[in-house]
Amino acid sequence: MKKVSLLVLIILMISMVAMSFTSAKSKPLGKVGRSRNPVRWMMGEHKIKVLKDLDYSGENDRYRMLDLYLPIGVESPPLVVFIHGGAFVSGDKNRGKPYCSLFASWGFACASVNYRLSPRYKWPTHIEDVKQSVKWLVKNSKKYGIDASKIVAMGTSAGGHLASMLGLMNTDEYKIVGVIDMFGPTYMDESEDGKTRLMMKLFGVDYKKNKELVESFVVLNYVDENDPPFLIVHGEKDEVVPLKHSLLLEEKLKKFGVDVKLVVVKNAGHGLVPVDREKDVEPSLKEILKMEIEFLRRRLCSK
Repeated sequence: MKKVSLLVLIILMISMVAMSFTSAKSKPLGKVGRSRNPVRWMMGEHKIKVLKDLDYSGENDRYRMLDLYLPIGVESPPLVVFIHGGAFVSGDKNRGKPYCSLFASWGFACASVNYRLSPRYKWPTHIEDVKQSVKWLVKNSKKYGIDASKIVAMGTSAGGHLASMLGLMNTDEYKIVGVIDMFGPTYMDESEDGKTRLMMKLFGVDYKKNKELVESFVVLNYVDENDPPFLIVHGEKDEVVPLKHSLLLEEKLKKFGVDVKLVVVKNAGHGLVPVDREKDVEPSLKEILKMEIEFLRRRLCSK
């Protein structure tokens, strides 16, 4: 009898947790706290389907494909474009699975995008590929039942850089209404550890002779008063992409009157990994995910 009572109690607790979460446009997100697997416990009410390896280039190139995560039962869900990190030389769209699965469960469509990598391909191939993917999504939005009239760009590390560039280089071909930049570089500095070798891979061995090319990479050079709102998240103790990158971006966005929120995560290195493994990061990963979902709601679901 005690076992039956305990089972009923567990089921009741799980049900109460599940009821505290819902779709993208309505009920509150509920309390958040520490978790080793925050995405698992932040999932919304919608089941999802994933359309894999959609060819946005038309050339059957695996480096120019995307995966589209869709919430089942949501008519014309708004679109998030996720861009993976990897120092512009590694990584692929599979890194977007946790984020895109989460966002789709909350009622958003989410495209996780591949792009060609260095050293084989030099800058600006990376951003040109990402821009091409967004244009393709807009063109095919009716086919896949998504609302691409307003888009939020999001990325981690190198992907954060590319997401920022998408937002700052807005064109008439698509409309980026918000950027979530997760610890992305905003400039390139040879004095930072490992950056000289990366610059050679990214720009070519003679990059010092092509200042214009290097300057075209610098996010800070594109900021103006027409930019969309930014949510920036950066680890306080990040040694790969120092916090200074995001501090400078925040400062320049504010200078031009752009809505920006910078979340400095205590005890966090690159990728928001705890520096002291005995302590959690602050704010917690669940709290950060909550901020991101609320940002998506404000930018994509408001009239």
